[in-house]
Amino acid sequence: MTVVPSSVVVLRDWMLSNANISALVDQRVSSVLPIKDLVFPWVTLQRIVGVSQVPEASMDTARIQINVWGGTKQNGLPNFEDADLVARTIAAEVRIFRGEELGDAYLADLDELEGMQQLVDPDTGDARFWLDVIAVIRRTDGQ
Repeated sequence: MTVVPSSVVVLRDWMLSNANISALVDQRVSSVLPIKDLVFPWVTLQRIVGVSQVPEASMDTARIQINVWGGTKQNGLPNFEDADLVARTIAAEVRIFRGEELGDAYLADLDELEGMQQLVDPDTGDARFWLDVIAVIRRTDGQ
């Protein structure tokens, strides 16, 4: 059976290769927030749900939640400004996305769902924005 590359990994690779996004977050895109050496803003990605992989088509369609963490300011208030800029940049890049090859995966399509949302994370008090996207991913090796 042919396995399509992880949608979370492919989306992370796209963000890191996108000059506008990586200029704001450097390499700080992962599936979890680190416990040590956490520098904000940080982006986390998680697969929420998706159409089951279609091995014969070498394709996957997944709903991915993008979380942008802004941390807190020195006065203890949530730092929405930094997180907001990153979230709006990601949303803008998703809107103009037209497909990109990333290693053995082709990120064929990205569509934003429902728009960006903002909250103070109840567990940490940190600023957080999130948006959901639908990612369509295919293998590029012809298998």
